[in-house]
Amino acid sequence: SRLARMNADGSLDTTFLVGNGANSSVLALLRQTNGSYVIGGAFSSYNGTLRQRVARVTSTGALDGSFNPGNGANGAVRALGIYTNAGPNQGKIIVAGDFTTFNGQQAGRIARLQPNGAYDPTFATSIGANG
Repeated sequence: SRLARMNADGSLDTTFLVGNGANSSVLALLRQTNGSYVIGGAFSSYNGTLRQRVARVTSTGALDGSFNPGNGANGAVRALGIYTNAGPNQGKIIVAGDFTTFNGQQAGRIARLQPNGAYDPTFATSIGANG
């Protein structure tokens, strides 16, 4: 299902249940301090729920419905980062990849999301990167 978690000894963690998981490649993974994982890639759904190229799964592997990126990215997400410092951006997520829009907004291959997955329009990159 394109996503698995391993135990410390290298064996498959059978308690991490992803069901059908992502419907295409997962290219980036970010572990959050609460044990959830933000995933990015070329997928358009996770367990049958629309999630355009970015989603969050709980520590059990289930889709986290409280994280909603809206229409998401119009191209693959290849990198993820998170603000861990204290301050107004704490918990916000940076996504980067092959996309030019995120949730219908111009986002030249880089965007910032609120901790709940919503697009952050205050992160203005103008036209962004050219590749």
